Amino acid sequence: MDKQPMVISLARYYAQNHISIPREANKMELVGTRLARLICGITFDPQGYCGKAAVSVYTLKNLDVGQAFEKCEALMDLAVSSHFKVERRRRGAVLLFTVSQATVCGALLGNGIPVVLRGCGVVQVKDGEALRFVEFLEYEGTTVEPDLIFMDLGLTAVNEMASTGSGKIIASFLEVPVAARDAAEEVLERLTAQGFRCVIQMGEPNAPLLGMLVASDRIGIAITSEANPVAALVEDGAVVKSKIYKLVELSELLQAAPHVEEPLQRGDVAEDCKDEHAPAQNREAQECEP
Repeated sequence: MDKQPMVISLARYYAQNHISIPREANKMELVGTRLARLICGITFDPQGYCGKAAVSVYTLKNLDVGQAFEKCEALMDLAVSSHFKVERRRRGAVLLFTVSQATVCGALLGNGIPVVLRGCGVVQVKDGEALRFVEFLEYEGTTVEPDLIFMDLGLTAVNEMASTGSGKIIASFLEVPVAARDAAEEVLERLTAQGFRCVIQMGEPNAPLLGMLVASDRIGIAITSEANPVAALVEDGAVVKSKIYKLVELSELLQAAPHVEEPLQRGDVAEDCKDEHAPAQNREAQECEP
């Protein structure tokens, strides 16, 4: 991990990488503020399998729809959820919908569990075991989506991880109060049953997790990021043009079948999921209003 913090202007980063700047980008809004507003709109209930979930929508180029679909279907075990959608757009663009980490936070918060979404980083994995964060950006310290930075700098090795069990994947870091541990585990187990096989590890009270320190009387939780299938496509030559968030019904997305082989050793709360819901027809998602 770099000793000096990485401070990047949102406008400069988008200009250097020829990415279209969203209207809200001129506000120089911190990623943490953006996600906090998004989490407040999440109504998804893992027990009833209803309500709106947060979805990250990536606009990609230099690939076709079939390539994107096959890669996503193969790598959804490394994303937040097995639910996804791929759409073709004009001028060779492809839209990739993947469930955001914010949905996990929304489910915890909706069950009365205070949660802090600390940030996003790159986790080194060896022989299927997560070792430590080697890069990390706090959401309250950047106006640029960290996953876009990691992919643009070539810091991931998702394809290598999927094929050999060793590599570098993108992961998010959450914190919950020690007193809410049992309740948090129960919610995460319900999410797992709905295809959210994202928990890498849950730490011990006041103890570091994957090299990350936690606040007093809190427990760290590391989860895989929705960006990993996208990072794999970028490693294959695709280009990410933009990323936005939407709130959609989870039933609007397809659900990939769970894989038999587990590419990443999970924590105790990450049990095998069951593919209980048939794929639904794609419907147009409604964009999350600020």
